Amino acid sequence: MWIFKSKKAVLGNDLDRIIAACREGRLELANSVWLASFLEVDTLHPAYKVLLTSFSELEFQATLAGTPKELVTAEALNLFAQHDFAQARRLVRHFCSGRVDDFKYLYAVGVRSSFMLEGLEGVKRERDLVTQTHGVEAWLDTCCHIPPNILKTQEVIAVLRRLKERNASQQLEGYLTQCLFMANEDLDRMLTILGTSDLGISGSTAVQMACSRVKDYVVLRSKLHPEVKQEELWQTRCEFDKAIKATGLDHCQSEAHSHLKPVLELLAKLEDAAQDSLLHSASCYWDAKRVVNILKNRIRQETPTSLIRLGDGEGRFLPYPDDIKEFLLSDRRETESIWWGERFYSDADALEAEKLLKNAICNADFLGVPPFHRCVHSMGRLFFMNTPNARGLRAILEWLSDQVDRGMVQDDTTAEMSGVPSPHLGFSETCLVSSHIHTDLFYWNLLGDLLSDVSEIGLVSCHDLTASFKENYGIDVKHVRLTAEHKYKEKFGHTSHHDDPATTYVRLRDSILEKDCKVNLIAAGFLGKLLCNDIKLAGNIAIDVGSIADYLVGHPTRISPIANFQ
Repeated sequence: MWIFKSKKAVLGNDLDRIIAACREGRLELANSVWLASFLEVDTLHPAYKVLLTSFSELEFQATLAGTPKELVTAEALNLFAQHDFAQARRLVRHFCSGRVDDFKYLYAVGVRSSFMLEGLEGVKRERDLVTQTHGVEAWLDTCCHIPPNILKTQEVIAVLRRLKERNASQQLEGYLTQCLFMANEDLDRMLTILGTSDLGISGSTAVQMACSRVKDYVVLRSKLHPEVKQEELWQTRCEFDKAIKATGLDHCQSEAHSHLKPVLELLAKLEDAAQDSLLHSASCYWDAKRVVNILKNRIRQETPTSLIRLGDGEGRFLPYPDDIKEFLLSDRRETESIWWGERFYSDADALEAEKLLKNAICNADFLGVPPFHRCVHSMGRLFFMNTPNARGLRAILEWLSDQVDRGMVQDDTTAEMSGVPSPHLGFSETCLVSSHIHTDLFYWNLLGDLLSDVSEIGLVSCHDLTASFKENYGIDVKHVRLTAEHKYKEKFGHTSHHDDPATTYVRLRDSILEKDCKVNLIAAGFLGKLLCNDIKLAGNIAIDVGSIADYLVGHPTRISPIANFQ
């Protein structure tokens, strides 16, 4: 039996054997090939493309029938991200054929693909197809995973009612937040009724908090004339942000969540101090779009720029507050093990890395910090507060808060690994963005928009995206390669060992600066933050894109957060 052969023998990059086995009805082989190709480097896409071109529609559908849903979802998302909407829709339709009820989220990817191909008319066709085949209820369940801006107002309301009835508080809150910035007067009126009656009656704390946001927003929106100017809309957004903070503080009054109040207060302090705050890019298209617009303007004007994002890993290389300082060394060692497979930094090296990171933060024009929903995810339960993840996030917020008080004073010590320290950039000159802005741009399909004025980029990544960027965006790539994060080395098929970080950093810095590209995308983890600063100092633009590089080659290493945005 084919299924009992080793993975290497089954794959063997012999696509003819794979196709023949599928056609002969040995679906176990197809199943194992799809699974194995998901784990091996550079096998998923060639196999998939050959399957697409070699099979008839019926053969293709039969082959997909035995494929794991998670793998098809990953591939559909990847095709969508690469603007291959037609193939994404085809994949979804065939896989979900006759069983939409079981695959609502996956089918929603197909609906979004139809929207990108045909606009609202494409959504209408999908609506008609599902309702005629499976009924209205199946369509409304699918709508729970579709961005509200491409649905009818009544469908949005029906989705909200459904989520309320199921007490799906987290999904309800996320969906409501997406609704709030649509500038749709009909939806506003319906939300007023819904928020003050059906949803306001009862529910969990999270549901009540979400309803309060709706009520506050509708009150603010009602103050404006129906013909809202863009400037007025942004002013209202700013007011609404304050309402969100106030509501969040109320939410933190309960004993179960009181530990989150200092976290929210720190975030509010940073937002007030920054030049601009666009932290809601996960749920608000316009926040993500505005980040893109500001970056595009700086690209056109060739303004030296650094956008870096701080996660819990970077937080472990910042000073810890006194009450958790005892965990700093062990947390750093754990992080080094994840990144590089072993401990490389001596205490002196770790201190030097900390200085470099501080300088990169102080000189960043766009600073990605953990938004409140990420903090809730990592610290939502009191017993979560003393995990390495929570400690890293807390270190970021508390150190930045201290910098606001001190005026973003950077370390004046010359950094041996990078040369000269960065020039001082005050926090009032910094645009605050979400630490997940890279995946937000991916979700809102804004990568192409961001790079629309660019013909060439520099890229630091463990993946060679030269062909992908040329095919999808018409952009030439000057690539500097590094070894993948230790956690994903086997998955990416990388066998080379990590050099010590100091040596790797110097090599990457010298290589990318030698390319001298005006715009550079950096996917290099912790070292990438330092590289962004070096590129800005050299007079160019650097954008920390992180795990998006994985998506573009078919390795969705962060698939869960993407799915949760729905």
